[in-house]
Amino acid sequence: LDQTLPVNGAAVVSASGGGAVSLSWSGFSDAHSGLASYRVAASTSTYPTHCKTASTLVYNGTDLTTTLSGLTSGTRVYYRVCAVDAVGNVSSGIALTAVP
Repeated sequence: LDQTLPVNGAAVVSASGGGAVSLSWSGFSDAHSGLASYRVAASTSTYPTHCKTASTLVYNGTDLTTTLSGLTSGTRVYYRVCAVDAVGNVSSGIALTAVP
């Protein structure tokens, strides 16, 4: 059974007007079972420590980019972008922050 976490890549966040931010990522990999999806966790108080808690997830899918809208302008948001492999192992993730 594959118990090896996916390897983190790189991620970029950019704030845009109207309470929105765009995130994109690349370079995540998994040599054992292959990548299945990506997750983005968010918090307004501190960086999420992982991408496993459903209440902090703002994206869960296969795209390499997402735009999050409806955010409060001027409020700092902390993000963590993680990769998930085919057997459910979740990478430690990349931490980013932005102020929409």
